[in-house]
Amino acid sequence: MEHIIRDRLLHALHHAKQPLHPLQFGFRPGLSAETAMAHIVSSLVEQGRLRFSGPTGPLGSPENHKARHCTLCVAVDFTDAFCRVMPEVVELVLRQRGAPQELIQWVVAFLKGRRMQVFIAGRFSKSHGYEVGCPQGSVLGPLLWALAMEGLLTQLDTLRKLLDQHKLPGYVQLEALRTQSSLSSYLKGQNLLRERLLQHSAALRFADGEQEHFVDPLLPRNAYAAPMLGFAAYADDLTFWVSGVTPASTLAAAQETLSVISRWGAQMGIEVSPKTQGMWVTSRHSSAKYPTRPVRLPLTVDRSITIAPSR
Repeated sequence: MEHIIRDRLLHALHHAKQPLHPLQFGFRPGLSAETAMAHIVSSLVEQGRLRFSGPTGPLGSPENHKARHCTLCVAVDFTDAFCRVMPEVVELVLRQRGAPQELIQWVVAFLKGRRMQVFIAGRFSKSHGYEVGCPQGSVLGPLLWALAMEGLLTQLDTLRKLLDQHKLPGYVQLEALRTQSSLSSYLKGQNLLRERLLQHSAALRFADGEQEHFVDPLLPRNAYAAPMLGFAAYADDLTFWVSGVTPASTLAAAQETLSVISRWGAQMGIEVSPKTQGMWVTSRHSSAKYPTRPVRLPLTVDRSITIAPSR
């Protein structure tokens, strides 16, 4: 029966006025793990080519090189994701997409009113009711989780558009860094050279009550410093990547992305797992003064990212 319901749901969602997010991979026809990997790799290449490359000076001059840029890839892992799916969220998404009423009723009934008992030492325990989550190993579980993820992917789309609006040559918006001391501490935590730190600190402009911007003196004049965000979801795994000209701007955008994910998780009752990992990806034109090997992120999603080497 689950196979029949899943196939009918996929058919209804495929023809819906608002189909599933195109970056939802896995458990959907033609959107396998290989497709997700191809999307990630091609996006990383395109982001570097379109936003951060190109000549920056007259032919033969020292400035005629590709713009420096780096990318931080973060693989987000959710704790007990399928066990936290809320029936109300799934029902809302299905109604928004115009799924048939009988399918919606069947799915809601599938998720609600379940009870569990444990049989041990020849005896049954008391039964306990469960009103959230998909049964482990169920056929419908991955698709229902994908429906629950729609809200998060929509928020990431909005964040990506906001980042793209800040295309000011040589400037990056840092909303989380409000004082010079916080910026200094932030950059020191990334093990940058002292000279680089002083250049960043000296270039920061402060305006009480307004948003701050800074300019990196080492940026090529025609380089766009506004970071670029990309992401892809595969079942309960979410990967996002941020490309920027400097580690500071890249980390600031990545932190804002993690904050969006954290807030969504709090609303859904879902926690970001400590297994979440990140990895720096740099071009051969970038200065390797920050971590370039895989790193583990023991996440404290607040105003800073704590990065520790992988174990």
